[in-house]
Amino acid sequence: MRFRILSAVIGLPFLYLFVFLGTGPVGGLVIVVAAVSGYEISRMAIHRHRLNDLLTVLIPIVACGMGMLITYNQTEWWPLGAAIIFTLIVASLIQLSRQHRNRSLFKSILATIYFGTLLAHAPALRAIDENGWWMLTMLLTTFSVDSAGFFVGKAIGRHKLVPKISPGKSWEGAVGGIIAGIAVSMACASALNLGISFVEASGIGFIIAM
Repeated sequence: MRFRILSAVIGLPFLYLFVFLGTGPVGGLVIVVAAVSGYEISRMAIHRHRLNDLLTVLIPIVACGMGMLITYNQTEWWPLGAAIIFTLIVASLIQLSRQHRNRSLFKSILATIYFGTLLAHAPALRAIDENGWWMLTMLLTTFSVDSAGFFVGKAIGRHKLVPKISPGKSWEGAVGGIIAGIAVSMACASALNLGISFVEASGIGFIIAM
């Protein structure tokens, strides 16, 4: 708990600073996050390999770079970006074929494609409005889901959600997180004047929670 609070006190002001600085700083930040996350994914592999380490870093970086280009309407770079990603995936499959008993690379590549694609949307989300209210709504909703899930689960969690993957997660915590996500999303929509209805805001909160 102390680590959670300390990391929030240090990290959240830093994160919000990037949000309010604009689309470019957000894009630069997610590229760095993508690189660090890819490296962390590679370290989780049972059997590490240099190519695996390289690919898990490059794929999310390229995805986030494409997200930046699309945000700034540099669509003529699409073919190059798509070609790079295709090459990286083919290289991954070739490496996987050489390691018949090792599924670590396959799982790592899937993971990096997953979070790399999600992070790539950050610059576009920041560019929706001048003040960054939409991105702030997404962040606050996400954090509320995580925090509410943790505290509700600790308080009344009895039924395990996915014990083989995350033993601490409970159904009660999951429901608490969903309710918090919907509530915070609706509150942000109203307070920040996002121009959407409460029904739309609740749908966004539910999707983020899920």
